[in-house]
Amino acid sequence: MESLNALLQGMGLMHLGAGQAIMLLVSLLLLWLAIAKKFEPLLLLPIGFGGLLSNIPEAGMALTALESLLAHHDAGQLAVIAAKLNCAPDVHAIKEALALALPSVQSQMENLAVDMGYTPGVLALFYKVAIGSGVAPLVIFMGVGAMTDFGPLLANPRTLLLGAAAQFGIFATVLGALTLNYFGLISFTLPQAGGHRHYRRRGRPDGDLSVGQAGAGAAGGHRGGGVLVYGAGAVNPAADYARADQRERAQNPHGAAAHGE
Repeated sequence: MESLNALLQGMGLMHLGAGQAIMLLVSLLLLWLAIAKKFEPLLLLPIGFGGLLSNIPEAGMALTALESLLAHHDAGQLAVIAAKLNCAPDVHAIKEALALALPSVQSQMENLAVDMGYTPGVLALFYKVAIGSGVAPLVIFMGVGAMTDFGPLLANPRTLLLGAAAQFGIFATVLGALTLNYFGLISFTLPQAGGHRHYRRRGRPDGDLSVGQAGAGAAGGHRGGGVLVYGAGAVNPAADYARADQRERAQNPHGAAAHGE
């Protein structure tokens, strides 16, 4: 009986949470739409496949080394991280402190987690190498360009204006939001401006590039743009942007006071 219980506890399904189960179903739905219904297969197929990999119980394929450490809830290791961040030794407090910390401090905590024996998942490494560096959007641009049929455009050159207008929209959104923030009409940061436009254009290489350059680091470096994640590394735009705004206010209190905030 004890052997059977140990076997069951070692199975990933025993550690499957409700959120992970929902995301797995969503990922399967996206795969079905892409394969069976031919709905945006170039977009939905990688999103669905990435969602499946990200939510495999206990695999942690989308988690960084630090997120894996936090997911294990080891009291001694949490105490070490908390001491470095000057916060309470619990997961919630550590996450809040990391959200407000400088990128250099976040990098130090990541290296500390690696020294403790944790390793980043393959999807986390892929994000760092491809998305975080800005290489993937460029490769996507080349791939989309190679697959594009320019016959209709050459036959009717006026349609070029439609494409130019679509590209202008993403930059107009960012510049408009920053202008409103500059004059104190609304409180809107650069990570929020790039990120909100990105989530409206998820899967578009220009959206990936803009949010990667404008706000991915300042927004906590969460992985979006094609990977659905539930758990320690969940993609939560509203929470990410709120934490980014808190961090900017903490680093530049005089700027916030100048706007009467």
